[in-house]
Amino acid sequence: MNGAESLLRTLVGSVCFGNPGTSEMHFVAALDRVEGMRVVLGLFEGAVTGMADGYGRMAEKPVLLNSLGWGGMPLHVVRKDLEEGRLSAPPIEDVPPDGLILAMSAVWQTKSPPGSAGR
Repeated sequence: MNGAESLLRTLVGSVCFGNPGTSEMHFVAALDRVEGMRVVLGLFEGAVTGMADGYGRMAEKPVLLNSLGWGGMPLHVVRKDLEEGRLSAPPIEDVPPDGLILAMSAVWQTKSPPGSAGR
């Protein structure tokens, strides 16, 4: 079982709204392997976010959003929303409460160095 399957097994019975790209292929593959998850796909992140929000409010239950959500944002940016209940961080099996530290590398051609945002 990988991290995507672990997350989905934690949320079985929920609905996943998504606009997956190539970087989420492991997650999309896990959606096929974990029974009990309903999946709604959309062509635009804004529409998918709106569908997830509307469904969650009407159903009064959690939904999973596979899109631009807060997951990749620094904790200090979303801390207030987490504390006030506008966002939630579901527990994931085998992941420490403080999260994981993942190595990151950046590679570019020497003739084309990154701009100021990439330095």
